[in-house]
Amino acid sequence: MQGTSYIPRGRHRLNLMKLLAFLLFIFFRHFPGNHEEDESKIIDDYVGNLGKRRIPVPGDGHCMLHAFSLGLREKDDQGDYSVESLITTIKNELSENKQFYSDFDAIKEEDLNAYFKNKDYNLNLVDLIPNVVANALKTSISILLVQDGQVSTRSILPKTQKKVEKTICVCKIGNHYDVIVDEEAASDLKIEGEPDIVVC
Repeated sequence: MQGTSYIPRGRHRLNLMKLLAFLLFIFFRHFPGNHEEDESKIIDDYVGNLGKRRIPVPGDGHCMLHAFSLGLREKDDQGDYSVESLITTIKNELSENKQFYSDFDAIKEEDLNAYFKNKDYNLNLVDLIPNVVANALKTSISILLVQDGQVSTRSILPKTQKKVEKTICVCKIGNHYDVIVDEEAASDLKIEGEPDIVVC
């Protein structure tokens, strides 16, 4: 047997392949590589050409709410758009317009609690939040995404018969949201509970 190598066959080979697939899954889950960095650069270049800037927000499970909060404060510095205020606004909108939202299976009380209290963003309900915010605040929301290396926009408009009062822009990179603001407004915005934003 000297000089020969062992080549796994049959069941052993299948087990090794499963182990390799599992290890690769764990690796790429925890070390996503440059995919999100590439998307960030594509977004940054795109909005930079429009005289705007992406401001990163904390990835604490409420990044979407942080992004909406900053975007709303850029457009209306007199209103209360804290994350806590947005949560109250969302709850009120869902409660006061149950009929309108009754077609959405995603709305369950336990999911609302999981998202608002525990910051669990891996719920179907979270996909509905931009629509709820748009409806409650009469706000158009533009969500920038990178698809096939190009920036595309998903527009969320308030439900019918409501006049759009303001438009905010956010971007979604992977599962994370950041806000897009005018270049000159970037230095004036501050994330709640965070030190002043360092604008790069």
